[in-house]
Amino acid sequence: MRVALTGGIGSGKSYIMKIFESLGAKTVYADRLNSELMEDEEYLKGLEELFPDCFSGGKPDKRAIRARIFSSEEERKKLNAYAHPKILKKMAEALSGEGVTVCEIPLLKESNARDIFDKVICVTAPDEVRRKRIAERDGVSEEEAMSAIAAQSDEREYLREADFIIVNVGDPTAEVGKIYDALCAKE
Repeated sequence: MRVALTGGIGSGKSYIMKIFESLGAKTVYADRLNSELMEDEEYLKGLEELFPDCFSGGKPDKRAIRARIFSSEEERKKLNAYAHPKILKKMAEALSGEGVTVCEIPLLKESNARDIFDKVICVTAPDEVRRKRIAERDGVSEEEAMSAIAAQSDEREYLREADFIIVNVGDPTAEVGKIYDALCAKE
């Protein structure tokens, strides 16, 4: 069974993924697939053509790219149109096989990838919790963190797609376990 795990930035998707891993689920991370692409020369050449001022000596300035895409919807769409098909191709390869595979895919709606998954889990958390997590994790101000949150689709969009919802406040381990058991029973 192919399961998408999605939610807004800072909701704690990676933490939930670790719980699924500990329960025995196979896992795939879209961000890791993107990181692999960031090592691919051909991919980087195309990215540099899109954002030439965010490169120096053929190397991307990830902070500069991040600042651009979180401050401009047009720039974000340009990046998504370039990156998503390549990430989805790698993802489809990784999703083959038996059992439950949970794929962390932050931009499920934006990547138009819903159809490749059997079930969707949405992870959510209050904005103030998300803002603090982002600021801590990324070493940015809380204002920059709020800009990142605001740049994404409305959380209601994620929730509409969900077969399961995890509110990631406190210890969600038992809730994740129940969802995993339900997924395994349908396998």
